[in-house]
Amino acid sequence: MYLAMEFVDGDTLEDVIARNVARAQLAGRGAMVPGLRFDRAWYYLQQVLGALAAGHALGIVHRDVKIGRASC
Repeated sequence: MYLAMEFVDGDTLEDVIARNVARAQLAGRGAMVPGLRFDRAWYYLQQVLGALAAGHALGIVHRDVKIGRASC
């Protein structure tokens, strides 16, 4: 059995974070902790958790969810 998914073109979360880090460095805020603002990170996390919950409700178990470079 397999699951085919639509390819959605766009930036990866890694690209978005790298862009935010570069903007912070250009603005002279290099000493700050790099990454996303909390509200933006929370927005992305809610989308991921919602997708996992929807799959789980259908009996689909995704056994290789990536968080950064680690796996769960």
